[in-house]
Amino acid sequence: MEITFTVSVPNADFIPFVKRSVAKLAEQVSIKGFRPGKAPQKLVIESVGLDRVLHEAMDEAIPYFFAKEAIEKDLQVVNRPSISVEEIGLNTPFRFTATVEVVPEITLADPQKLGVEKRDVSATEDQVNQELKHLAKMRGTLSEVGREAKLSDIATIDFQVKIDGNTIDGGESKNHPVPIGEGRFVSGFEEGLIGAKAGDNKTFPIKFPEDYGKNELQGKQAEVTVHVHSIQERNTPELNDEFAKTVGKFESLTALKEELRKNITDELIAKEQERYLGELAESLMEKSTFGVIPSSLIEHEIDRRMEEFTNMLAYQQKTIEQYMVEHNTTLQSMRDTMKESAEKQVRIGLALRKLAKEHNVTVTEKEITEEANKQLEHFATADHAHEEVDPDDLREYVASTLRNTKTLDLLNTLANK
Repeated sequence: MEITFTVSVPNADFIPFVKRSVAKLAEQVSIKGFRPGKAPQKLVIESVGLDRVLHEAMDEAIPYFFAKEAIEKDLQVVNRPSISVEEIGLNTPFRFTATVEVVPEITLADPQKLGVEKRDVSATEDQVNQELKHLAKMRGTLSEVGREAKLSDIATIDFQVKIDGNTIDGGESKNHPVPIGEGRFVSGFEEGLIGAKAGDNKTFPIKFPEDYGKNELQGKQAEVTVHVHSIQERNTPELNDEFAKTVGKFESLTALKEELRKNITDELIAKEQERYLGELAESLMEKSTFGVIPSSLIEHEIDRRMEEFTNMLAYQQKTIEQYMVEHNTTLQSMRDTMKESAEKQVRIGLALRKLAKEHNVTVTEKEITEEANKQLEHFATADHAHEEVDPDDLREYVASTLRNTKTLDLLNTLANK
């Protein structure tokens, strides 16, 4: 929502800004007979010009009086104001008009009527057994075999993937280990290795899925040529009391299973709580009423998402330009795709902010300091932390995170009264 209001500053309140402006300019000009900064106000004004003095004073006065007026009007401003000066002088009031986007009026829904249900969760026997198998696999050994490859073996190969006789980008590797049956490669690749032995050369077809990550490969038929260096089989330890003792301080397989059951259940409970709080916040947003959402808030959220996505690509050693070429898209198209979910997130944030304000949710400096120190403990040394983290940015991030956590906890409490 955009509003416009006029601020009228009495001359007596504006003159101190003029005097500070004159004092600052006096240091920058040379006036015969006076040391820098010591010339009378009148001579400084005559030397630099009244317009420059008033302009300097205005630049300092506008932020101060705009903020003062916004606080008095209880406005939640979301961007920099557009300013139009109406009157300014040494002997007149200072008047300016400000146009700015503000947080819209929000009428929150009743937290007790959000209709989100908690679910009971606990580890199943199958989940416990799967985790046991994973532990056994991690502690297993590999041994080279002379037989043909089968599921669960690991084949070390050289390979080339070609389409129409041309090797595709990234489609060639040497001495590459391939776990057969884990689905890490395009469908048909791992299956094509079944039956091969060390020393074999083999050629077989694969087809890239229609939703493959690279547009130019989607749905394409390809040919894979491999040379097999070795076939290894996994030697997985037997799941018994002796195995349990190798994992930790467990006297029996039963004790290990109970610990796994507890850990899996704790993780499921944490995930369920995250889901529940997320759906509570979304329901609060959906059942509340909003005024017009400022477009700048939505654009800012899209900017944040684009920055996150760009950083993610950087970790993959890709640029946003490369991604756009691979997916035949544009920056604007990407932003348009994000717009709906970005607006939804903005609405959720505004609803939670309104709830926090109504219930006076605050975060103390002590809480921020304690949490910031915990974050810094993840760095090896204080010097490393200083190099990697801006203290002000960290405190701002921590304060926002703590406030959000407290607000969601409040929403949870209100919904379950």
